[in-house]
Amino acid sequence: MDVVYPKIIKILTKNTKYPAMNLFRTSFAVAAAISFTVLFTSCSDPQTSAIKTLKKNQYEFTADDFLVAAASEDFQAMQLFLDGGMEIDAIDAGGNTALLQAATNGRRMAAEMLLKAGADPRHTNSLGRTALIGAAEKGHTDVVRLLLGRGADPMSKDLEGWNALSAAAFNGQANTVELLAGHADQEMLDDSLLVACFKGEPAVIDHLLNQGAYINTRSPDNQTPLMIAALHGHEDAVRLLLQNQANPYALDSSEATAANLAEANGHEGVRDLILDPSAWGSSESGDALEAELAEALDALSGGNVEEVLGDEPEDADLGTDGTAKPMAGLNGATIRTENDREEAVASAFKLAGYREQPLPVMLKGVEGDSAQVRLLSSEDGIPVAVREGELIPGTHYQVTGVETKFISSKQGKGEMVDVSRITVENTNTGARHLLVKDVAGHSSETYAILTSPDSSYRYVVRAGDVFRTVDPTTGERDYQVLDIRPTGVVIKDLVTEEVSTIARDGMALN
Repeated sequence: MDVVYPKIIKILTKNTKYPAMNLFRTSFAVAAAISFTVLFTSCSDPQTSAIKTLKKNQYEFTADDFLVAAASEDFQAMQLFLDGGMEIDAIDAGGNTALLQAATNGRRMAAEMLLKAGADPRHTNSLGRTALIGAAEKGHTDVVRLLLGRGADPMSKDLEGWNALSAAAFNGQANTVELLAGHADQEMLDDSLLVACFKGEPAVIDHLLNQGAYINTRSPDNQTPLMIAALHGHEDAVRLLLQNQANPYALDSSEATAANLAEANGHEGVRDLILDPSAWGSSESGDALEAELAEALDALSGGNVEEVLGDEPEDADLGTDGTAKPMAGLNGATIRTENDREEAVASAFKLAGYREQPLPVMLKGVEGDSAQVRLLSSEDGIPVAVREGELIPGTHYQVTGVETKFISSKQGKGEMVDVSRITVENTNTGARHLLVKDVAGHSSETYAILTSPDSSYRYVVRAGDVFRTVDPTTGERDYQVLDIRPTGVVIKDLVTEEVSTIARDGMALN
């Protein structure tokens, strides 16, 4: 401004031909200069004043200090930065924004102020982390809720593969996990259950299981949630997993059970708990699973069902009276719809549950008429020799058949693979089971439960089941269930031979 003022006067008084006019010109020039000064000052003062005020308050007008103000929820400084012209998503050297800093530090009101000013809730820093991941990791549930409502992406992963749910689960943030679990897909739920078991917070594990995480999912190094909790000595987590039907007989890549891993890491109490089912106790969710199993087995032995979808559309799992819908076997069922629909009737269903009942024994080999059987519920895991007609020690299972068998390898190298097998019978129930060498067996057929808001039933389904759908658009379609997996039920259209999977989020072509 010191340069502008004399320059204007010089321009306006440049003509000196008429001295009488000089006084007038000079007076006019001064007045004009004053007016220009006022105008210029009124336009520039808000920014200049804001920056000067920041300096008085020990802030430099930099992105770093803007982030400091947001992290400490200094509203006055934050507004001054914005008044001074600071970009709302200005970043520091690590790519962090003011919103990311506010969220990570649990500053909900600061985060809301920044979002209203246009901050990007999906911005990622140089590590791929978002404001949502930062807030979730620290358990700032109110900030997480705010960000989700403003468009934050719960599926986003950082460069190490952490998303908001897994970060919250690993750090034991139960309330945040409960909120985020409803926004997760199956893979996220399963991964989060695995990492939650490193810390062993029961409430976190319970929320994930209730939302549909698969209790016997496997980590990249082939460990189950129970194995991870056991080797870290988390007794309460182990008990909760066992109450919810975690498989205590599952083996990792070194053929160690959860009990073996607990013992190897000095957690004898956890080992003893796993080996003693009478000490597991019960839980509400575990009791519900037991009741569901009994109802499912009854449904599988029941008659064929025929229904019309959409007669009484309700919640996928609950009927009109608020209780769980009755179960029915899918095999032989006919499912109709009276409404025109472009997609197949079967696409109305979603996977609601996957169940398996593991056996405590495993075949390790056959020598003549003798089978080498490992008792997975024992401490040492050393195979014992059992002949046909004998009971497997410590169990109710009797060996009723022994067969040595080899088949050619599928690798095409001519190598023979040992697939010897035995049949065992539960002397309490009379149920018979086939055990193949080195393959875990089950005491009942693996089954899944399918639900639909348009159906009056929850359907129990097994591999090999055949069912029919009928609608005005596509007519009759017959399907066969090819496979039951923790992540979906694989079905085949017997006319078109199209193969689809009914997963937790619906049906998709394979």
